Amino acid sequence: IVNVLHDRMTECRYLKPIESFDHGFRPENWFEVDVMKNGRAALEDVNKKL
Repeated sequence: IVNVLHDRMTECRYLKPIESFDHGFRPENWFEVDVMKNGRAALEDVNKKL
């Protein structure tokens, strides 16, 4: 039931208690996708690049 209740995009499920929030990796740089100008094509293009 936990898999249904949490948002996988913004929340993590921990199977055992954590001791630190240090996860050991650096986040990637963010960037903007201009969907107002290029619509769906902008999303499809960035999806191919990722």
